[in-house]
Amino acid sequence: MEGFRVSKKIHPAPLAKVVCRFLLSTALAVAALVAIPSTAYAATYTVSYDANASEINVGITTGSVPASTTGLALGTLVTAEAQGSLLRQGYTFNGWNTSSAGTGITYAAGTGTFNISADTTLYALWSVPLSARMIGNGGNVITISGSPTTECKGNIRGITSSGSSIYYRTVGYDGYICEASLTGAFIALHTIGNISTGSAMPSGEAEALSYSHGCIFLRPDRGYNAGTSTTLYCVATSNWALSTINTPSGKNLYMGSGWGYGNMIDFPDGRIGAVSYPNMGVGTSGLTCPTNWYCKVLRLYTPSGTGASLTLTFSEDFVLADPQSGWPGDEHGIATDGTYLYEIRHASGYKVWALQSGQISYLAFNGDTSSGACNGNPQITNGLCPIYQPVTTGTNWPTSGYNVTFIGHNHATGRYIMGNYAGNQFWISDSVAAPAGPGSGTTRTLIIDASSSTYFNCHRVCR
Repeated sequence: MEGFRVSKKIHPAPLAKVVCRFLLSTALAVAALVAIPSTAYAATYTVSYDANASEINVGITTGSVPASTTGLALGTLVTAEAQGSLLRQGYTFNGWNTSSAGTGITYAAGTGTFNISADTTLYALWSVPLSARMIGNGGNVITISGSPTTECKGNIRGITSSGSSIYYRTVGYDGYICEASLTGAFIALHTIGNISTGSAMPSGEAEALSYSHGCIFLRPDRGYNAGTSTTLYCVATSNWALSTINTPSGKNLYMGSGWGYGNMIDFPDGRIGAVSYPNMGVGTSGLTCPTNWYCKVLRLYTPSGTGASLTLTFSEDFVLADPQSGWPGDEHGIATDGTYLYEIRHASGYKVWALQSGQISYLAFNGDTSSGACNGNPQITNGLCPIYQPVTTGTNWPTSGYNVTFIGHNHATGRYIMGNYAGNQFWISDSVAAPAGPGSGTTRTLIIDASSSTYFNCHRVCR
């Protein structure tokens, strides 16, 4: 019929194919979107913390690092966690660094911020504090002035301090102790009384001095062996007479090696003691020397009383770990501020231990030139190692004084002292307060020894 149009009929089968194809392509598109990694659109990152205990292989780390933070979106502002309980024996915590070597970006603990763009590990940043590096870090060389007697004019060996005076001995004059002020003014020559005929008065050639409770202590033993001593000598500053002080039964004083058989040490809290010969392995406290380390023992006693009436009770043993066998072969002195312990080796630098009660005490500073540690150790700057030049600038310490012996510590002023082996001089360091330590004197009381008008220190309770 004219004007009438007949529509073409579409078969249902082709229509179904079109619909299926559309649905299939849509499903594939959705599946493709789902298959794309979510990080491309909503990445999340983690901040973790590392104690960095292996960067410097001395000292032990205690406590724990902060917990990791996860699920941080790109660009999130992150604040570095606080130090918390994390500690490293003998070291100062200086924040967090993006590099274990400390060469990356440093963030202050608790306040440092950054925008996160990748998984990040922050490493604890540790440094050796100035108080553990006193030798070579300033100080003054002092020439003894006034009119010192022949017995007090030079070749200083043992040296110690009461807090108000310097006491020292010279070679060839074993029966005397010399006294000078902290500024070097000669005060007096003291003749040691009560030296019986035939008694082995300690030779000034290799004999350290230490001071506590109105006594200048010396060791009476001789020789280089692994023995022990049952007695100590006390020269009372009240009358300058020598007396013999017995060590507690079963807790004899260890002998040292090299010149170390004469070493003595005193703590700010008043305790006294000495360091053993090297490579002892185990202390009486049951602490075993760590594998591949070598150990010696610092045995301490607590004095009671004053001068000739003084008695000793056993206090504790510190076990000192050292990576170097037999060190030192020729010890020229030990000293401590109660937190760090110095030991010096003849013309070969020194080492510093961070003292730890009830645990192994590890090195906090290795300045030994004989092992090459001084020249290659990243901890060391400004030539702090050699003991023959204890002051870095402005020194008039003669080159013949390289054979320095011994070292002491003035607990009242927080300063180390060393005598010039070949001259009428002593070196006294700048004053730097040590951090808290097992013998730093936090419970110390300074009292007056009325008989001698000098200070001495009491451990825990003065009796």
